[in-house]
Amino acid sequence: MKFRNLLTLALLSSSFLLTPLKCFGQIVIIVNKSNPTKDISIEDIRDIYSGKKQAWSSGAKIQPVFIEFKNETARKFLKVALETTAKKQKRIWIKLALSGKAQPPIVLRTEKDVLAYVAQDEKAVGFVPTQDLNSEVKAIMIDGRDLADKNYFLRDRN
Repeated sequence: MKFRNLLTLALLSSSFLLTPLKCFGQIVIIVNKSNPTKDISIEDIRDIYSGKKQAWSSGAKIQPVFIEFKNETARKFLKVALETTAKKQKRIWIKLALSGKAQPPIVLRTEKDVLAYVAQDEKAVGFVPTQDLNSEVKAIMIDGRDLADKNYFLRDRN
């Protein structure tokens, strides 16, 4: 009986260790490599995705990019960064579109699509899991903290 319990425990432990790291990752804010922005506040991120902030400090227009709401990364970003739900965020974007005051973000299907779009559009800002980050875009700090900081704002806290 003891051997069976040890075997079960070993199998459970190994399956935990083999769980994809994506579950325990962070989300990073990305911009085009030519964008001079190096740091952004979490308030600015919220303002960008709600249409309140439409230009970088240089005066250049901001083009926010989002991933479809059904995507796990998008849901985490909504919860942690924007402190909202998909339903509430959709309402905000509908109001933006109808008011004519701002355009809602471009919504793309996958993280790879976001990376490709941000890499080709100097105005774009988006978000992806850190493990998807590539050399075609630039990760920026949030409130002076980079990815290595244990207090980085978009670190998964599960």
